[in-house]
Amino acid sequence: MRTKSSNIVRTFFVSTSTWVAPLALLGVSMGSPAHADELVRTPIADATLLEDEFGAVSNGGGGWLFAGKTSGFFSRRALLRFDLSPIPRGSIITRVQLRLRMDRTLDFANRVMSLHRVTASWNEGVGNPTNNEGSGVPTVDGDSTWLHRVFPDELWTTPGGDYVAQPSGTSVFGFIEPRFDNFDSSPTTGTFGNPNGNPGLIADITAWINDPAANFGWILRGYEDEAANARRFVSRTGTTASRPTLTITYTPPVVGCNLADITGVGGPPIQPDGLLTGDDLNAFIAAFAAGDLLADVVRIGGTTPPDGLLTGDDFVAFIAAFTAGCP
Repeated sequence: MRTKSSNIVRTFFVSTSTWVAPLALLGVSMGSPAHADELVRTPIADATLLEDEFGAVSNGGGGWLFAGKTSGFFSRRALLRFDLSPIPRGSIITRVQLRLRMDRTLDFANRVMSLHRVTASWNEGVGNPTNNEGSGVPTVDGDSTWLHRVFPDELWTTPGGDYVAQPSGTSVFGFIEPRFDNFDSSPTTGTFGNPNGNPGLIADITAWINDPAANFGWILRGYEDEAANARRFVSRTGTTASRPTLTITYTPPVVGCNLADITGVGGPPIQPDGLLTGDDLNAFIAAFAAGDLLADVVRIGGTTPPDGLLTGDDFVAFIAAFTAGCP
């Protein structure tokens, strides 16, 4: 890391009385006003955790996912993870919908199902059961199980998966098969869905696009207080038209917003929030003076992405972007 960042800060304050820097130094355009985009994705990984005290069975490569309680009173929980990399950091998420196709259940009641943010990494595995798949297959290296994030050595802190107890979303799912049911951040009218919407889905996606390393996906839980209500859903390896589908509506930032939005209101360590405020400016100046890589916003030459160095290019680029502001 370069060590003269504090001198650059002092020189800047002495040489100018306004937050202005020529955009020509960046060699980039600040872009046009933001517009709404939509990303549609199927999972890049999914698996079912099958309750077993030894973690001896798995289902990561099968054509179905399961959630709820079996007739033998064993829980089933489904893991899903999506690639969000096409969404630019700093985008404003306006709607999130997760669509699942249920094609088998022994239950004859509508059930509330919940979606929780997973807090630890996991591996899909290769276990591929035959027939109805609900009993899984013997676990092999690399599978995720009720006990293991990655068999045989990496364990969940809590059997059944590590996740935030407060659901990111809840939704009433029906029992007539086959059918599609949704988790939706927007309020849903009628018997199914959630009349209050699920804003937690937007919070999760926002956090993951600003910190991709924390994207461990969701875990789907069904009704686990009585037997024989488990539901079977088509997985990412099932019939193409029936696979889980995540649809995200978002407004991407213009280049200036994307570059200069480095923190939420209140400053670090809160993630970017899609707004340009004095907190972003204060956080950048403090980080740059201290040699903190929070201020590493461009590579040498003034173009993105960051390069792990703090130079005058980072300072000039940030100030130009911050001055341009958000439309």
